[in-house]
Amino acid sequence: MYTNPHTKFVYLGKEYSVLELVKIPNVPNWLRCIQLQLQNILNKEDQIGFQTSGSTGDPKKIWLKKKVIVASAQKTLAFFQLTQGHSAALILPAQFIGGAMLLVRSLIGGLSVHLHEPILCPKGVESVDFISCTPAQLMALYKAGQLDAFKGTILLGGSSLPEGIHMDSLNVYIGYGMTETASHVALRSINSAHYTALEGVTFSAKKGALVIHAPHLEISELITNDEVELLDNKSFKFIGRLDDTINSGGLKIHPLEIEQYFSSKGFEVYISAVPHKDFGEAAVLITQFKISKHRLKKILDVLPKNKRPKFQLNILEFPRVASGKIDRKSIRIMVKESQHLLSPL
Repeated sequence: MYTNPHTKFVYLGKEYSVLELVKIPNVPNWLRCIQLQLQNILNKEDQIGFQTSGSTGDPKKIWLKKKVIVASAQKTLAFFQLTQGHSAALILPAQFIGGAMLLVRSLIGGLSVHLHEPILCPKGVESVDFISCTPAQLMALYKAGQLDAFKGTILLGGSSLPEGIHMDSLNVYIGYGMTETASHVALRSINSAHYTALEGVTFSAKKGALVIHAPHLEISELITNDEVELLDNKSFKFIGRLDDTINSGGLKIHPLEIEQYFSSKGFEVYISAVPHKDFGEAAVLITQFKISKHRLKKILDVLPKNKRPKFQLNILEFPRVASGKIDRKSIRIMVKESQHLLSPL
């Protein structure tokens, strides 16, 4: 794989070439992951394995051809106009596709990469041109004032920002993609509800599911598990995952719709379901804080009656996978095992 000789990695204030970086001994585990991923990217094998996050199902390893990840990286560099000499901050885990693709883009584009431990709120990111992060990291950085002087571009992966969050001073894009597509195949501005395909990508739909066509990624037809409103063959509005859809009394309830509604009121909640003798399934509101009965009633009263959660489960902390995404699989298990703790709504 071609690497730009001008690519630099910045660690503890010192610049390293890629060969210098991978030879640093006795480094912390997070940097060791970066070293190993760089070795995987640059070795002579024509494929590289990536672990899926396991946020909606069992984690699995997916192998991608290196020419595919290069093609993906080139599309991203072109879209964001990142060229030799621009800088980026790596604050995602390098073992997952989001962090690994930032390394690939940097190696190809000749970027200067500032390496940070992938924690919720790393310090010293405000001076770079480009950041890839999770919504949770963005919110933490924003609230801590770390982005007050930031003038670059932020790419979000994993999920969208909560509804009602306004960051007009920041240039934020939300990516749509998965490990199988070597990161995102579509992007939307934080101020838009619609995703637009990257160059070379088109979309169709089959039985309600989005279908991706991306010849440069060697994808002729990838049927996703995502329900969308297809606007044309280059854009869509995301509705929710088909396997998260709740069938309650014959009505389809999309958890994301309710979650975004609560988010617009300032509450982070998640929706799951339990079996119900009358409705087949009943929606469950999962929270990690107490909402007063009065406040909760005001929020729920605005929802159509047949879409309101019928039970509430309060937990200590929302489970997350290593990449930072919400672990919906664990939430489903929690609800199933905690039916005796559900409170009627």
